[in-house]
This record gives sequence, structure tokens and C-alpha cells, in this order.
Amino acid sequence: MTLSLEQGAHLVSIARKAIDSVVEGHVPPPAELSSWSNGAGEFLKSYRGAFVTLNKLDGGLRGCIGIPYAVKPLGEAVVHAAVGAARSEERRVGK
Repeated sequence: MTLSLEQGAHLVSIARKAIDSVVEGHVPPPAELSSWSNGAGEFLKSYRGAFVTLNKLDGGLRGCIGIPYAVKPLGEAVVHAAVGAARSEERRVGK
């Protein structure tokens, strides 16, 4: 599956919204997380794996979570991976 630049940008915006929610201390319930990827095109509904990697400003790894198998629609997989990557830092530093 090849995504257009617009589709890729939309996935990044979905991931950023999910990460912002973690930073703000509010992780919405799964039903709300899933709704963020609705209505933006059929490509979000295809079942795909997804990985989200977050880097620190100095280039170091902050968090990386992936869903390697096609068990969720792409938009939903990106949201869940983004939340997991953002929260992985919390677990590592004991927050």
C-alpha cells in the first residue's frame, strides 16, 4: 500500500493528536481514540500494521511502539501506537 503525501500527513496529525492527549495527562477511552481516525478516507479503514517512533531533540530515542500485524484499521493502529510510544517514556522514568 502506497500512501499519498496528503494521507501520510493526515496519519501524522492523528498521531500528534494522540501524543498531545498523553502529554496533557488525558488518554481518552478506546472508543474515542478509535473515532479520531474516522471519516478521513477509505485508506484508514484498511487493516495494516503501524509503528510510531518518537525522538528527543538531541536525536535519542524517546519511545517506539508498533503493531506489526494487520489486526486493526490503519488509523486506529496509528492512534494506539502513538499513545503507546508517548507513554513508554512515562514507564521508563517511573512517572
